[in-house]
Amino acid sequence: MRLDIKKWDLSINARRSSRVILRIPVAICTRDSSESLDAWTLVINKHGARLQSKHVFHSNQEVGLALSNGQSATGRVIWADSVPDNEGNCEFAVELADPGNLFGLFFPPADWAEPVTIGVAAR
Repeated sequence: MRLDIKKWDLSINARRSSRVILRIPVAICTRDSSESLDAWTLVINKHGARLQSKHVFHSNQEVGLALSNGQSATGRVIWADSVPDNEGNCEFAVELADPGNLFGLFFPPADWAEPVTIGVAAR
């Protein structure tokens, strides 16, 4: 079977938004538990984040994220590694339900800007 490489855009341009390496504490809540679980970001972008936690998360798990700046969002786990590293941390990635600057970057990358919708004024 021959894989047609042209079908897949594996370049850096394939990303939906630029990534920023930044460690931010995040409280994660799930439908399975009433308590919040500690986690922290490793990499963020407009569409979500890669995080670490002592807790194991699972793909397609719906989660809520709460930040110390008062921001919160919902999303779903799109990737999870259930094997902990040497420090007992597991990595997982969350896609935000509503993309945006959830993490409050003062100078976000240019491609994080919200699209401008131009409407016709009512007469």
